[in-house]
Amino acid sequence: MTDLLDRLTALILAGDLTEQHLISLVNYLLLAGEASDAKVFVQQLAQRVPQHEEKLMTIAQQLKQTGVQEGMKMGVEKGMRKGMRLGRKAEARNIARAMLRQGFDLQAVATLTGLSKVELAQLYP
Repeated sequence: MTDLLDRLTALILAGDLTEQHLISLVNYLLLAGEASDAKVFVQQLAQRVPQHEEKLMTIAQQLKQTGVQEGMKMGVEKGMRKGMRLGRKAEARNIARAMLRQGFDLQAVATLTGLSKVELAQLYP
């Protein structure tokens, strides 16, 4: 990453890149996965080329916001999966309870609901 940072810094300082080219190139490098820690990469580049610091730090802030949004989305999805799993388990218990009240065999209830005999033993009325 240091070599890439050195070469990019040299290009910028030589005046070979416009601000728009710089932004496009940095975005490409980040999307292509060339930088293992995108935020650190952008911050280091901003320190080396202070004339573009504001634009680069805007990119870093956008990366942070994107990360926060992705993290929240993943958290919501994980929570929904857990909630659905808990809901299915609760419904299985309700069905098992009803089956046990009707006199179904314990093994049959365990097989049909997927609950263990230990879990079923806790459901007896």
